[in-house]
Amino acid sequence: MTPVEQAGPVVHWGMWTLVVGVAVGWVTALWRAGGPRWGALAAVFLLGWAGLTGALAASGMLLNVALRPPPFVGLLLVVLGVGLGVGLSAMGQRLVAVFPLWALVAVQGFRFPLELVMHQAAAERVMPVALTWTGYNLDIVTGVLACVLAPFVASGKAPRVLVKAWNVWGFVALAIIAVVAMATSPMVRALGEDQVNTWVTFVPYIWLPTLLVPTALAGHILVARKLKAQSH
Repeated sequence: MTPVEQAGPVVHWGMWTLVVGVAVGWVTALWRAGGPRWGALAAVFLLGWAGLTGALAASGMLLNVALRPPPFVGLLLVVLGVGLGVGLSAMGQRLVAVFPLWALVAVQGFRFPLELVMHQAAAERVMPVALTWTGYNLDIVTGVLACVLAPFVASGKAPRVLVKAWNVWGFVALAIIAVVAMATSPMVRALGEDQVNTWVTFVPYIWLPTLLVPTALAGHILVARKLKAQSH
C-alpha cells in the first residue's frame, strides 16, 4: 500500500491545503511587490514547477536507487538551490523592501500546521517517526514561535536579538531536517528499514520538499536581509 492509499483525510487534505495556501501566498506577495506581471510570472512558475516535480514523483524515478546520481539526492540539491536562489535574489530584495518584518516572521507560522499534519502521517505509518517532533524534527518550535513572535514584532515590543535568535534557530532546524531526510532516504536507510522516507516521492507529498521547504529557507533569508537593512 502506497502512502497515497494509506493516508487519511487529515494528512491528504491537510497537505493539499498547505501546498495551495503557500503557492497562493507567493503569488499574492509577488503581485504586491512587483505588480501583476510579477504575480503572473509567479503563478506560471509555480504551476510549471508543481507539474514537473509531480510528474517526476508519478514516474517512480525518485525511488530508483540504482540510478547514478540518485534522483532523490539531486532533488534535495535542487530544493536547496531554489530556496537560496529566491531568498538571495533581487526579487527577494523587493519582498524585503515591501513587507514589514512582522509579516516575514508570521509567514513561517505555516510550519506549525505542517508539523501537525506530519505527526498524523507518522501515526498512520505514512512517513517515518524520525521526521516528526517525536523523532528528530523540532521545526514545530519554529512555527509556534513565529505565530507568537509576529504580534510582538508588529507592536515593536520584540527585541531584535530575540528575532535574530529565532531566525538562527529556524536555519538550524531546517539543517537538522535535511540531515534526517538524507539519513532516511531510500539510498541511505541509516535509521533502519522502518524509517525509510519514501512518502515524499508521491503526490501531493512531493511538494513538501519542493515547495514548502524552499519557502521556509527563503523566508529565513528574507528575515535576515530585513534585519540587516533595518540596522543601517
